[in-house]
Amino acid sequence: MNILQVLLTVLCFSIDKAHGFNVGTSGAKIFSQLAAEQFGYSVQQFKNSQGKWLLVGSPWKGYPQNRKGEIYKCEINSPGSSCQSLNLQSNISNGNNINMSLGLTLTPTTKNDGFMTCGPLWAQLCGSLYFYPGVCAEVSPQFTLQSAFSPAVQTCGSLMDIAIVLDGSNSIYPWEPIVNFLKKMLENLDIGPQSTQVTVMQYAVDTSFEFKLNAYQTKESMINASSNIQQKQGLETNTFKAIDFARKNAFLASNGGRPGATKVMVVVTDGESHDANLRNTVIPACDSQNITRFGIAVLGYYIRNDIDTSKLIAEIKSIASKPTEKYFFNVSEEATLIEIVGTLGDRIFNIEGLTGDNFKMEMSQVGFNLFPPGAAGAYNWIGTVVHQNAQKSDVLPKAAFEKVLDDRNHSSLLGYSVTSVSDGSSEFFVAGAPRAVHRGQVIVYSMNSQNQPVIIDSQRGDQIGSYFGSVLCPVDVNADGVTDLLLVGAPMYMSEEKSETGRVYLFTITKGILSNQGFLEGSQKNARFGTAITAVPDLNMDSFSDVVVGAPLEGNGHGAIYIYYGDKKTIRKQSSQKIVGTNLDPALKFFGRSLDGRGDMNGDSIPDVSVGAFGKVVQLWSRGVAVVTAKVSFTPDKISILSKPCRYSGRQVSCFKAKVCFSATFKPANPLGPVDIKYNLTLDADLQSSRVSPRGHFSNLDRVFQKDISVSVQDVCEEHDVYVQETPDLVNSIALRVDVVLSHPDANPVLDVFSPTAWESFVSIPFSKDCGEDDACLSDLVLTVQSEDIFGKTKLVVSQNKKRLSFTVIVMNRKENAYNARVSASYSSNLFYASVTPQVTFVVNFDFNLNQFQKDANVVFEALSLLYLTVSLPNSTKEGNPLLYTTSIRTSPISEKPYTVRFKEESFRGTDELNCKTAKCRLVQCVLKGLEEKGDYWVNVTTNIWSGTFALVNKLILVLFLAQSGLILGLTVFVYHRLISCTPCSL
Repeated sequence: MNILQVLLTVLCFSIDKAHGFNVGTSGAKIFSQLAAEQFGYSVQQFKNSQGKWLLVGSPWKGYPQNRKGEIYKCEINSPGSSCQSLNLQSNISNGNNINMSLGLTLTPTTKNDGFMTCGPLWAQLCGSLYFYPGVCAEVSPQFTLQSAFSPAVQTCGSLMDIAIVLDGSNSIYPWEPIVNFLKKMLENLDIGPQSTQVTVMQYAVDTSFEFKLNAYQTKESMINASSNIQQKQGLETNTFKAIDFARKNAFLASNGGRPGATKVMVVVTDGESHDANLRNTVIPACDSQNITRFGIAVLGYYIRNDIDTSKLIAEIKSIASKPTEKYFFNVSEEATLIEIVGTLGDRIFNIEGLTGDNFKMEMSQVGFNLFPPGAAGAYNWIGTVVHQNAQKSDVLPKAAFEKVLDDRNHSSLLGYSVTSVSDGSSEFFVAGAPRAVHRGQVIVYSMNSQNQPVIIDSQRGDQIGSYFGSVLCPVDVNADGVTDLLLVGAPMYMSEEKSETGRVYLFTITKGILSNQGFLEGSQKNARFGTAITAVPDLNMDSFSDVVVGAPLEGNGHGAIYIYYGDKKTIRKQSSQKIVGTNLDPALKFFGRSLDGRGDMNGDSIPDVSVGAFGKVVQLWSRGVAVVTAKVSFTPDKISILSKPCRYSGRQVSCFKAKVCFSATFKPANPLGPVDIKYNLTLDADLQSSRVSPRGHFSNLDRVFQKDISVSVQDVCEEHDVYVQETPDLVNSIALRVDVVLSHPDANPVLDVFSPTAWESFVSIPFSKDCGEDDACLSDLVLTVQSEDIFGKTKLVVSQNKKRLSFTVIVMNRKENAYNARVSASYSSNLFYASVTPQVTFVVNFDFNLNQFQKDANVVFEALSLLYLTVSLPNSTKEGNPLLYTTSIRTSPISEKPYTVRFKEESFRGTDELNCKTAKCRLVQCVLKGLEEKGDYWVNVTTNIWSGTFALVNKLILVLFLAQSGLILGLTVFVYHRLISCTPCSL
């Protein structure tokens, strides 16, 4: 009994159209919150002593009034699908959490098994201006806030001493608006010993202190003191004496003045001065001491008494510093002073707030990425990276990346994404700058002993606007502690059709040097493929890490994810599975905007995939894998055409039994199994176009048999009777193909379609050839030919009534059987082939061509046992576009004729090889004659390629056919030599 073992193929292996491999969609759990609050923007799997959770970022929580943001916890094992807020937003430090977008990023922390989240838009109040250094918070495993920090927060400019000089003369009325103005102005200043100090003086005839620079250390105490200031009153307004008094006394060290502090004076008055003659000495004296002056004219008294204001305005403008439009204000009455407080505070702050090198992180927005944190808005949006340790945060200086970025437009956004990679002994950092030189860039660097970056390598994107570098994902495929691949997202990469398809680039890393290994690409327009990328430890349990890529805009914004399986030290570039959001919930939008797959969420030891969407998060469950093996045996192990023991359709035929035994191994081993499959048996599965009908049928009168069966670890066997039909082909074995699919597409486990030998699916039973013990037929054909007419030396006269030339042909075989034996006759052009009279001794007839007379007629007979070599050429695509046309076989040219072809748009995306499965083939049959035993033979087929089909495709096409004895890849014929074969045609 001949037993052959095969690992099964899987029908319906078109991955994009199939239910896919082992990430299931059945039973997916969907959590929902308000879409307007961007619930689902980030997602992280998390477990603690209380259970397993999904942490979900909702960075617009509070919309539209205040987008503080929030983190939700969603319990995986709860019967419902509700989520609870962690209420972290209110605990972030200093109260400036307006619109901070907490939850924009999420990442686990290893030191305490907690997690970290950031609000990149957390604000720092400097005067009346808000800047956005960003804030991050560490959270314990029990969901309590441990600490919040802002590594990019800085002091608001340099030291500043401000002297406020108020006119308290009788003309000021009412006084209360002046006090309110003073209090509001103090509220907008950053008051403190290390920032801004304020002194207040009031004047009329003379000038006196209300309080000095060093009188109050806090803003609150200073505002309380200001509330109690009473109007001085007086009949004169000696403004320039007051200014000179402030110049001489306000900034003295004894009164709290600080060396090096910026000196600012704010003068508020409602009338022309009585000492204008001092202006030309007082104002230059202020300039000589670098006192910046703001002049505020209150026009209420003049307007109430219908007095011309032009002289007052001119005088106050002369007090203000230059340029006047920046340092001069006027208001119509005392009550409207409050309206200029914001602008005044901004201008005071801007005296030092944005100058020099001491405030470059005001818009850094730390927290777009973590570990180490990126600061994409730093240095006027050039960006940088923040390296943080237990002691401090090191903001990498602008000069560290200035040369490699070559950022002339100040918009690289370096730090938009940051990660680290390892070669086993050294750690390297990678920072993405998606707008660098408009094409995007990734930079690899290390940190030296002085904690300064050393640039190792950089790579730029291929296309302007692709956002190359916005997403980074390192992958240790074989889990040996070495980063095998760096995946770089370019989600806005535009296809030839001008749509944002998106790409993910693959790089290997050798000592920090990046080497491009191609790219992954989605299948839809405007998909933004690569918006999110995550590595998964091992989805299909082949010991290699895998990758999931999100395409949230695919399918008109509904979204999809693509799954790629690891292979040794890389990943397969053909996705194994695509999951479309609408298959889970027709209302899903932006499915794939965020991803996580680092953990097993249901206790079956297989990592599961969590996917963020617009207002929703979807938990997908991975399924176990079954490797189904079939053992096929035939009884008898050869087909005897002389023995016909079976009756089929009313006649006796040859037959045999095919026994197919199935068994399975499962990953993980427990508690999976059995697996319900539908198996499909196909006879003459290599059916060629030259063969009209199959040579075998099952008892259902068909060459195909299908059945459902449950397979476990132990063999489960089924026996089938096969009836052999009358056929001239007794040389080629009858092939039996076994195909398997799951009986239920959503079942668990699923079939392993990526097993290394999954395509060894054909089993064959040969015909009994009766050629001795070695089963090699050594024949000796002897050909005898006799003319039906005895000519002798007499010439044959050809006429209308006598135009037949007949030969009796006798073939004898002196040795073993000769299969596929043929008699070949070649004849001259003045003969027509007429007929053959078949019998043991057969007569071959020719008729003379009466239109072509020659003195001689020639007929040459050969008796051959022939070999046929069949070459399959892919001559057109599935869409009908022409691929190849044959120009010669061997050295015999094929007559050239004009070809008329048409081309239409066709995409080869996702097609690695154009062969007879992915294109349409035609067969070329070669007859091989005169072959010696155990010889090697080459058959060269020369073709031309239609460039129109491949005008936009970059593929190298080489077609070479090898006919070599000893291989079994093509048509097999037993002759004097062993076997003839042909390598398959592949492009």
